[in-house]
Amino acid sequence: MKKLSLMLALAAAAMLPVTAMAQDTTKSKSSKKKGKSSASASSKGQAHDDADSKASGNKADTVPRNVAGKRVVLSDEQIMLSNRAVEAANSGNYKEAELYYTASLKIGESNLVWYNQGFAQLKQDKCIAAKDSFEHVATAPILDDEDITPESVNQVTEKAMKQLREKCTASFKLNCSPQEMEVTIDSDSEIKCDDTEYAVIPGKHSLTGRTEKGFNTVVVDLPANMLTIAPIEVIDYEAIVDKAGITPEELQKRSTLFKALGYTFIGVGVAAAATGAVLDWYYWDQYRKDYKNPMAVDKNRHSNDEKVINIGYALIGVGSAMAVTGIILVVYDAVSIQPQYEELSRGRTAFVPTFAPMVTPDFTGFSLSTTF
Repeated sequence: MKKLSLMLALAAAAMLPVTAMAQDTTKSKSSKKKGKSSASASSKGQAHDDADSKASGNKADTVPRNVAGKRVVLSDEQIMLSNRAVEAANSGNYKEAELYYTASLKIGESNLVWYNQGFAQLKQDKCIAAKDSFEHVATAPILDDEDITPESVNQVTEKAMKQLREKCTASFKLNCSPQEMEVTIDSDSEIKCDDTEYAVIPGKHSLTGRTEKGFNTVVVDLPANMLTIAPIEVIDYEAIVDKAGITPEELQKRSTLFKALGYTFIGVGVAAAATGAVLDWYYWDQYRKDYKNPMAVDKNRHSNDEKVINIGYALIGVGSAMAVTGIILVVYDAVSIQPQYEELSRGRTAFVPTFAPMVTPDFTGFSLSTTF
């Protein structure tokens, strides 16, 4: 591997001129252009064999060999993209290198470019994406270059896979609600809502779930050497409304009505009861005096006092009933209507932004989540 890496580095430094080559060529055609294709493929397809991949330990799991047998060479555009990727990787900008390799793969696949992309992703701690890229090495077309053999690419891939397993020790499974949801981790790799166990580096990661009804982002803290169940929910507003049989707008109107009637009843009832109490207090005093001196009682006034006292009692009774009714209406709104309204409103299709702190390997700041 040292020989391979040195050869590739020298070829990249030489930057030998190359001519455009067809995507699918025969081995005989490639042999005629051995000098150019070997140097050009090396210059734009450098396998980044990092010193970290030389760590000692048990023998890594073997990556399945490429059995497709199809051989390819790189186009001029792929050569340019790979040259730029090599320059970016050599300067430590693996994110930019990954973009160039991705663009190259969109033009045409090869085992070496898949490995280089996986290595660039590994250096960015993108465990899931790197594993996917390394697994493509086994089935991708073989780069037609006698100096860069499939065996040598498989060897560096095996070392990178071992490094990946040593670095990515936190594992998790998704618990999605609903199950039909598209999920991405750290705004990069797509993962599935099934029983698959994913490996990532320990720490905080953002999970974003999307459905036709909206999306939601959660941050999970994944410890090392432990399996974590990561729940993520996107509320189906329409399903909740159908189940409840009422919309949040209707509930809001009902809540407003109940509170208006409740506070009105409480106010009027308290006022009526207070008025009745004042009347009874005043006229009961005169009524008691008449009983003490019955000979000097004015029968008409005494009769009127008795009527007023009865009216006072009536006002106290009606006012108390109204106040109690008002209290019941307000309490019912608080314990029944409002919770139901808040539950339905959580999944409303209106744009309601929520800001929250988020930390990922590539980003530290605030995330915006909403449903709409």
